[in-house]
Amino acid sequence: MTSILGRLGWWTLVVVTALMLANHLAGVFAFAEGDDEQLMFVMFALLNLYALIVLLLPFRRREPWAWWLTWTSIAAFAVSYFFITDPSIGLLYLVIGGVLAFGQVLTYREIVRRDLVTIS
Repeated sequence: MTSILGRLGWWTLVVVTALMLANHLAGVFAFAEGDDEQLMFVMFALLNLYALIVLLLPFRRREPWAWWLTWTSIAAFAVSYFFITDPSIGLLYLVIGGVLAFGQVLTYREIVRRDLVTIS
C-alpha cells in the first residue's frame, strides 16, 4: 500500500484479523464448553488464518480478487450477530465486522479503483 489511507486500512485488517485468530485459537482450548462450540472456534480460527494469509500475500500485492475475497471474512463477522444467542457477544462480532469493513473501504482506491482505471 502506498497511500496513508490504504496503509491504515490494510493494517486495520491485518491487526484485527490476527487478534481474532488468536482469540479463536484460545477459545478452542479455554472457552469452548462442548464439541459444537469447539468446532465453531476451530472454524473461525481457520477462516481468520485464511484471511490473514490472503491479506499478507495477494492483498498486499494489490490483487483485486483478494480485495473481493476478503469481504467473505468480513461478512462472516457481521452475519454472526444474527446467530449468536448472547447479545453482547453478537454485538461485538457486528462491531468487529464494521471495523473490518471500514478498513476494507479505505483500501478501495488503491486496489479496485486502480484496477478499473487500468482496464479502461
